[in-house]
Amino acid sequence: MKNIDVAVGIVEKAGYILIARRLQSSHMGGFWEFPGGKIQQGESAVQTVLRELVEECALKVETLGEICHYGYAFEDRYIQFTFIACRWLEGEAKPHAAQEIRWVPVQDLGQFPFPPANALILEKLQMGGWFQAKDR
Repeated sequence: MKNIDVAVGIVEKAGYILIARRLQSSHMGGFWEFPGGKIQQGESAVQTVLRELVEECALKVETLGEICHYGYAFEDRYIQFTFIACRWLEGEAKPHAAQEIRWVPVQDLGQFPFPPANALILEKLQMGGWFQAKDR
Protein backbone atom coordinates (compact mmCIF):
# COMPACT_ATOMS: atom_id res chain seq x y z
CA MET A 1 0.00 0.00 0.00
CA LYS A 2 1.34 3.42 -0.97
CA ASN A 3 1.64 6.14 1.69
CA ILE A 4 1.07 9.64 0.35
CA ASP A 5 1.32 12.99 2.16
CA VAL A 6 -1.03 15.60 0.73
CA ALA A 7 -1.53 19.28 1.56
CA VAL A 8 -4.88 20.86 0.78
CA GLY A 9 -5.88 24.53 0.67
CA ILE A 10 -9.24 25.62 2.01
CA VAL A 11 -9.40 28.93 0.14
CA GLU A 12 -11.87 31.59 1.27
CA LYS A 13 -12.89 34.59 -0.84
CA ALA A 14 -15.70 36.91 0.27
CA GLY A 15 -17.45 34.13 2.18
CA TYR A 16 -17.06 31.51 -0.56
CA ILE A 17 -14.84 28.40 -0.61
CA LEU A 18 -12.99 27.15 -3.70
CA ILE A 19 -13.72 23.58 -4.82
CA ALA A 20 -12.59 21.66 -7.90
CA ARG A 21 -14.04 18.63 -9.69
CA ARG A 22 -11.46 15.89 -10.21
CA LEU A 23 -10.67 14.81 -13.75
CA GLN A 24 -12.60 11.67 -14.76
CA SER A 25 -9.30 9.93 -15.54
CA SER A 26 -7.90 10.47 -12.02
CA HIS A 27 -8.32 8.51 -8.77
CA MET A 28 -11.85 9.34 -7.50
CA GLY A 29 -12.58 11.04 -10.84
CA GLY A 30 -15.68 13.21 -11.03
CA PHE A 31 -15.81 13.92 -7.29
CA TRP A 32 -15.33 17.43 -5.93
CA GLU A 33 -12.35 18.30 -3.74
CA PHE A 34 -10.41 21.17 -2.29
CA PRO A 35 -7.29 22.05 -4.33
CA GLY A 36 -3.92 20.74 -3.24
CA GLY A 37 -1.45 18.01 -3.98
CA LYS A 38 1.36 15.74 -2.93
CA ILE A 39 3.98 17.15 -0.61
CA GLN A 40 7.33 16.93 -2.37
CA GLN A 41 10.56 16.02 -0.61
CA GLY A 42 11.90 18.98 1.37
CA GLU A 43 8.61 20.87 1.10
CA SER A 44 6.29 21.86 3.97
CA ALA A 45 2.50 21.56 3.77
CA VAL A 46 2.25 25.35 3.47
CA GLN A 47 4.79 25.44 0.64
CA THR A 48 2.87 22.68 -1.14
CA VAL A 49 -0.44 24.53 -0.88
CA LEU A 50 1.09 27.77 -2.16
CA ARG A 51 2.72 25.95 -5.11
CA GLU A 52 -0.32 23.82 -5.96
CA LEU A 53 -2.76 26.74 -5.91
CA VAL A 54 -0.62 28.58 -8.46
CA GLU A 55 -0.12 25.46 -10.62
CA GLU A 56 -3.68 24.09 -10.41
CA CYS A 57 -5.79 27.25 -10.20
CA ALA A 58 -3.59 30.29 -11.01
CA LEU A 59 -4.28 31.79 -7.57
CA LYS A 60 -2.13 33.55 -5.01
CA VAL A 61 -3.23 33.13 -1.41
CA GLU A 62 -2.19 33.96 2.12
CA THR A 63 -2.00 30.93 4.38
CA LEU A 64 -3.57 31.31 7.82
CA GLY A 65 -2.62 28.07 9.54
CA GLU A 66 -3.49 24.41 9.75
CA ILE A 67 -7.15 23.47 10.18
CA CYS A 68 -6.58 19.76 10.77
CA HIS A 69 -4.44 16.75 9.89
CA TYR A 70 -5.67 13.17 9.50
CA GLY A 71 -5.16 9.97 7.54
CA TYR A 72 -7.51 7.97 5.37
CA ALA A 73 -7.07 4.42 4.03
CA PHE A 74 -8.22 3.65 0.50
CA GLU A 75 -7.98 0.09 -0.87
CA ASP A 76 -4.65 0.79 -2.59
CA ARG A 77 -3.22 3.80 -0.72
CA TYR A 78 -3.07 5.56 2.63
CA ILE A 79 -3.21 9.34 2.45
CA GLN A 80 -2.17 11.74 5.21
CA PHE A 81 -4.07 14.99 4.67
CA THR A 82 -3.02 18.39 6.03
CA PHE A 83 -5.69 21.06 5.51
CA ILE A 84 -4.48 24.67 5.45
CA ALA A 85 -6.80 27.69 5.78
CA CYS A 86 -6.08 30.25 3.06
CA ARG A 87 -7.36 33.67 2.08
CA TRP A 88 -7.53 34.54 -1.61
CA LEU A 89 -5.23 37.44 -2.57
CA GLU A 90 -5.25 37.60 -6.36
CA GLY A 91 -5.88 35.69 -9.55
CA GLU A 92 -8.91 34.46 -11.43
CA ALA A 93 -9.42 30.78 -10.59
CA LYS A 94 -8.86 28.59 -13.64
CA PRO A 95 -9.20 24.78 -13.78
CA HIS A 96 -5.66 23.86 -14.90
CA ALA A 97 -5.74 20.44 -13.19
CA ALA A 98 -9.48 19.88 -12.82
CA GLN A 99 -12.59 19.58 -14.97
CA GLU A 100 -14.28 22.49 -13.27
CA ILE A 101 -13.85 24.84 -10.34
CA ARG A 102 -16.40 26.81 -8.34
CA TRP A 103 -16.62 29.23 -5.44
CA VAL A 104 -19.41 28.04 -3.13
CA PRO A 105 -20.75 29.10 0.28
CA VAL A 106 -19.68 26.78 3.12
CA GLN A 107 -23.29 25.85 3.82
CA ASP A 108 -23.65 24.57 0.22
CA LEU A 109 -20.68 22.18 0.31
CA GLY A 110 -23.00 19.26 1.17
CA GLN A 111 -24.67 19.61 -2.24
CA PHE A 112 -21.51 18.40 -3.99
CA PRO A 113 -20.26 14.80 -4.05
CA PHE A 114 -16.88 14.64 -2.28
CA PRO A 115 -14.78 11.49 -1.74
CA PRO A 116 -15.43 9.73 1.60
CA ALA A 117 -11.95 10.85 2.72
CA ASN A 118 -13.28 14.43 2.90
CA ALA A 119 -16.09 13.69 5.38
CA LEU A 120 -14.13 14.91 8.42
CA ILE A 121 -12.98 18.20 6.88
CA LEU A 122 -16.48 18.89 5.49
CA GLU A 123 -17.94 18.39 8.96
CA LYS A 124 -15.31 20.67 10.48
CA LEU A 125 -15.92 23.40 7.89
CA GLN A 126 -19.67 23.30 8.35
CA MET A 127 -19.30 23.61 12.14
CA GLY A 128 -17.62 26.99 11.53
CA GLY A 129 -14.87 28.84 13.35
CA TRP A 130 -12.07 27.33 11.25
CA PHE A 131 -11.28 30.59 9.43
CA GLN A 132 -11.33 32.90 12.43
CA ALA A 133 -8.17 31.75 14.24
CA LYS A 134 -5.68 33.96 12.39
CA ASP A 135 -8.13 35.87 10.24
CA ARG A 136 -8.98 39.12 11.95
